[in-house]
Parts: sequence; C-alpha cells; structure tokens
Amino acid sequence: MSWEQWAEVTVHNGGFWLAHLNYVAFWVLVALAAGLLALRLALQHVVLRRRGTAALAGRWPAAAVAAALVPVSIGTGYMALRPDPAFYGTIAAKAFESGDCRKAVEYDTPLAEWGSRDVDVYGRLAACQVQSGRFERALEAIAAARRLPGGDRTDLRVWAARALEATGRWDEAARELEAAAGALPAGPDRDALLLERARALEAAKGGAR
Repeated sequence: MSWEQWAEVTVHNGGFWLAHLNYVAFWVLVALAAGLLALRLALQHVVLRRRGTAALAGRWPAAAVAAALVPVSIGTGYMALRPDPAFYGTIAAKAFESGDCRKAVEYDTPLAEWGSRDVDVYGRLAACQVQSGRFERALEAIAAARRLPGGDRTDLRVWAARALEATGRWDEAARELEAAAGALPAGPDRDALLLERARALEAAKGGAR
C-alpha cells in the first residue's frame, strides 16, 4: 500500500470513528443536560414551596418543567447507551463480506439485543451462527427477523432450512426450502433448492419409520 492509499484509508477511518464518537457524545450531553436541569428545577421547586410561591419566571411551576424533562433525559440516555446502528452495522457488514463471522457476530449481537429493526442484522447473525454450528441461535435470529418487514426473504429461509436440517427437523426444513424455491425464478438456484427439499422429505420419511 502506497503512502497516498494509507493516508486515504486513515482519513476515512478517522472520519468514521469521529462520527461515531460525536453521535455518542451528543446524546450523552443532551441526557446529562436534561437530567441536571430537571434536578435543578426540582430543587428550586422545593425552595419556592418553602417560600410560599410556586411560580417559576411567570406561569410555569418548576415541578412541572422538571417532570417534563424526566422523559427527555430518559429517552436521550437510552440513545446514548444504545449501540450506534450505523457504526456497528457498517463494521459488521464489512466483516461479514470479508468472511470474518466472529467480528460480524461481535458487532451484530448488541444491535439484536437492543431490538434492531434492520433485517440485515439478523440475516448476518443467522448465516454466521449456522456456519459456526450454533443452530438454535441461528433460528432465534431468524425468528426475530420474521417479526420485521422483509423478514421472510429467501436467504433467511435457506439459512433456516440449514439450521433445521442440522437439528433433525426435516419436515420444517422442507417447508422452508419449498417457500424459498417458490420465491425464485426458474433456474439452477431454484432447482438446487427443490432437490434439497426432496432430500429433506426423504430424510423426514426415514426418521418417521
């Protein structure tokens, strides 16, 4: 790598991390500001009550303003603690594309635990968990994806079938493969899924004997 390429990559990565740090810092500062202001107004309310007045700079009592700031502080605190979706998702996607499932799972798992609405997060988790032999975890990721719009896409059905086959649930695997094949146009990919479905049905019959 030439020094120009190195400099370009360094600047790009630096900007990426800086954007992430700014995201976290922004929500932390807003949460702290709202929380501290709510605390200050609550204390001011106590003082005003002792003096026999409940007015705060006009018509708004300090207690009401403090109470209104509490959900703001909680909401922004949640945003500060929540994994940054853009940051974690980008790193996980790049790791997945390069075949580094360990890193992809490391960054996608916090997003899933915090209730990500991105189907790609669960798709990467499902694929990596199947490849790592963690079939039940793969099925959990697929179940979470199916609660979201687009969670019934073909690749997720294929990974579900792989996990179900590995755990001996041949009938369910065959149904997933049938649905996945039905979503594809005629061609080699569809034929391969239908052939796999036939094998799953044969395995299911053999297990039932």
